[in-house]
Amino acid sequence: MWSPGEDASFWATFRTIADEVTPGAHLVSGAHLVSLMRAFGVEGIWTHDRDYLEFDGVRVLDPLVPA
Repeated sequence: MWSPGEDASFWATFRTIADEVTPGAHLVSGAHLVSLMRAFGVEGIWTHDRDYLEFDGVRVLDPLVPA
């Protein structure tokens, strides 16, 4: 059975993203999630966490802000 997660190319993608934002402790988990998003072609995330605005190519959709 297949489940989404890190594959052989994950760390190369993570390093590229980490180089773009130089994640401190508060951005490491975000860089991990953005790496997985890119691996699976996901461009947007519903979150109130403004840290995701630091990542190029990620569309942040805030569920607490009226459209």
